[in-house]
Amino acid sequence: MNIERPILQWHGGKWVLASWIIPFFPDHRVYVEPFGGAASVLLQKKRTHTEVYNDLDDEVVNLFQVMRGPEAKHLVEQLRYTPFSRREFRAAYEPTMDPVERARRLVIRSFMGHGTSGHAMRRTTGFRSNAAKANTSPAMDWRNHPDQLELIVDRLRGVVVEQMDAFKLIAKHDAPGTLFYIDPPYLPETRDKGDDYVHELTQDQHRTLLDTLVRLKGMVVLSGYPSALYDDALVGWTRHDRNAHADGGRDRVECIWLNPACVDAKKIAGLFDAESARVNLDALPDENGDDVPYEEFQALVQKQLGTERGWQMAFSRISKVNIMTVQSWRIRGLVPPRYFHLATTLSPDSLRCLDKLTWTDPMRDRLWSMMTDGVRRTNEQIANALSEEFGQTVSISAIKPAKHRLKAQRSLPAPDLVTIEP
Repeated sequence: MNIERPILQWHGGKWVLASWIIPFFPDHRVYVEPFGGAASVLLQKKRTHTEVYNDLDDEVVNLFQVMRGPEAKHLVEQLRYTPFSRREFRAAYEPTMDPVERARRLVIRSFMGHGTSGHAMRRTTGFRSNAAKANTSPAMDWRNHPDQLELIVDRLRGVVVEQMDAFKLIAKHDAPGTLFYIDPPYLPETRDKGDDYVHELTQDQHRTLLDTLVRLKGMVVLSGYPSALYDDALVGWTRHDRNAHADGGRDRVECIWLNPACVDAKKIAGLFDAESARVNLDALPDENGDDVPYEEFQALVQKQLGTERGWQMAFSRISKVNIMTVQSWRIRGLVPPRYFHLATTLSPDSLRCLDKLTWTDPMRDRLWSMMTDGVRRTNEQIANALSEEFGQTVSISAIKPAKHRLKAQRSLPAPDLVTIEP
């Protein structure tokens, strides 16, 4: 049974637009919403391995924590027996320290109040008593809401609920297999008033957000209104527009921007024929050459019981493995990330496509010197040293494949890696 209505009426919520946004999502194992709000997209998307909801608003985070915990059933029952009344609406603006009652009052303010800012405690919006409009009955909507909440409780099982700075959350979860859906507060100049959100973003903070997003290794889908600031910052990204009704019924153009990693992943997923687990040759550019049946590749791996040696042998024995093939296997989770560096048939340029970190020649030289100077270092120590020296984030996971590639590329054999694995 599908969820048919949002958990809250939320300013800028994407409940109606979710059916347009979600098809742009590539396959992923980790899904992160740093500006979660009412989680309108998360509640309607297909469940994935790891899902992270985040928001700074105390009220809404409390609601999601209750919905994720053992008190969810109690909250649903309390709402089921709450009448649609002006008295309940007014009482919902009184503060309370009880988490369940606090969550109940938030839902009351949201659905019994006018507009999409009724959830906020700082101002009242007026009671939704008008039932004269055709096909509209706020009281009937309220009667059906507890049944929807039961479905939402089930959907939220396994979702991680966070309340932290969005920039720190993004950095914490950034990885090639992560999909970020970014739905920040709209730019102030693109809307009528500037007090729609409890926690706003200034224009400078939007610039910081854009600068952060363009550096990510993960896949990004970003929502917003048309903006020269966004378009100028997101060079190389793909933008899609759709006409929509904003709060109050005004016609607006909603945009989403997809970063190159997201676009590439969608293209690769489209190349796959799920029945045969092969790359679709008709969709491949000619320069990418032939494909390799995954079954043939995996058979070689299995001969070595899935060990590193098995993966290395498979990559070296099959000469037709190319960047599109390996990327498609990666997106579908067929090749463990720790074995990407063993794709020795790929060119160095292609290998760099698999590793989002930009390795410059000075960085390689510095890494090589640390590999060969006889000093024992952990991969974490090497990553921290490179990050500090060259001013870009070097993850621990990037060190081992980089060392393997350097050993294969340098004319002098490196001594056995004199590092202590973390």
